[in-house]
Amino acid sequence: MKILGQEKLLSKINSYTYQTYPKSVIMLGASGSGKHLMSSYIADKFKLELIDITEQISQEFINNISARVTPSLYVIDASKIDDRKQNMILKFLEEPSEYSFIIILAEDRVNLLPTIMNRCIIFEMEQYSRSVLEQFVDINVDKELALSVCLTPGQLKALTMINLSDLHTLCTKMVQKTSIASYPNTLSISDKLNYKDEFNKFDVELFFNMLTHVMLNEFKTTNDKKILILYNITVEYVKKMRDKRLNRKHLVENYLSALWQGVRTQWILLN
Repeated sequence: MKILGQEKLLSKINSYTYQTYPKSVIMLGASGSGKHLMSSYIADKFKLELIDITEQISQEFINNISARVTPSLYVIDASKIDDRKQNMILKFLEEPSEYSFIIILAEDRVNLLPTIMNRCIIFEMEQYSRSVLEQFVDINVDKELALSVCLTPGQLKALTMINLSDLHTLCTKMVQKTSIASYPNTLSISDKLNYKDEFNKFDVELFFNMLTHVMLNEFKTTNDKKILILYNITVEYVKKMRDKRLNRKHLVENYLSALWQGVRTQWILLN
């Protein structure tokens, strides 16, 4: 199994033996950074059965797997469980059985309860260099644009499911036309985004990456202070998006509403 661009983390993992490898680990990394692939690598290295239990968490289930004697690595995706289920796995983290190893996958610390953080060793995926990311760019995709908005191999691979040029056009129109667009038209942008594995829609994170990229380019080109209004509003909502436990569709709708209203308020002040 070949993993690119994660030399430091691989070196850290390879320094462990079965006996010294930590029982409870948090794997931190951006969307598409390879957290699942790294979990598979760990399972292979220590000859553990890899089991994703994200969708099965209940007190009864936790009790049952704690009694298993097959050496296993249990994976939990923190972006898909709420605080109640995080609390449910606390004892499992504190008192894993002799045969249990646990990895919690998370994109950001904000998605985890402090009690979870305090009970685990933290592994962080490294930021990918451009040279590594270039190896994942599809030949049919605009290379420079893709590398400007994608930070991980997974994000680059996902581009095969959408038209990157269409996303760039959408974001460009938003930046240039928000000041004159109607409120309903502005809110309708939310319908173009993917919230629940919907095909032919744009990934929310990629949408915001593209949007901030376009805004910065527009500002560099025009030096128009009005663009900074758009950018500052957007950055505030990007921060909120880090918390995967929040309803992303509601956040996007609130963002679009704030963008439409904020632009008009500030436009008046600047003119």
